[in-house]
This record gives sequence, structure tokens and C-alpha cells, in this order.
Amino acid sequence: MPLNGFIFTLAMTIILYGFQDGIVNGQSLYDLPSAFSYVGAAYWGQVPVSVVVTAAIFIGVGLFLRYHRIGREIYAVGGNREAARAAGIASTASASACTSPAACSPRSAA
Repeated sequence: MPLNGFIFTLAMTIILYGFQDGIVNGQSLYDLPSAFSYVGAAYWGQVPVSVVVTAAIFIGVGLFLRYHRIGREIYAVGGNREAARAAGIASTASASACTSPAACSPRSAA
């Protein structure tokens, strides 16, 4: 019996948020390394460092998806799972590899 994706995502978010809350005992994190404060508060000229870091990550992921074999498989599976399977791409493995990191992030859907 397949589960609805929305319900499964909501359930995993609630479960993982509970684990995260338990790990930190409901306390806010403080005394983080200075690199966290730098990325969150510093500017390079008129541009926040966080914007530069985000842009670099987006460009890197975009290049990976466009030019790497695994990236093209991800596009194929996302576009048409049956066509990807007919082309010899293991669509179940590719889809699982893409959705697992997102499901393991407690704040991804919160």
C-alpha cells in the first residue's frame, strides 16, 4: 500500500524535529564558531556573504546536474520516470538518492 508523499514528508519532519529537539534538550544553540557569525553577518562590499555562498552553491549544483552523469540521471528520473527506466536508468535508486538527504533534514519542510 503506497503512502501519500505529503503525509510521509509531514510525518518524517515531525519525527526528525522531535529527535533534534531531544538532542539539544530544547535549548538554543550558542557559542557557535566564528565562521557561522561571519557568513551570517559579514558583507563583501554591498553584498552579504550569505548571498555569495548561496550563489556559489547554486552554481555548483547546477553544473553538477548539467554535466555529471549522475546529474543527468536525476534530471531524467524527475522528467519522466518510465522513460528513464526504458533508457536503462535505475529510477528507484536515483529517486531515493535524491529524496533521502532532504528527508533527513529536520528543517527541510518546517
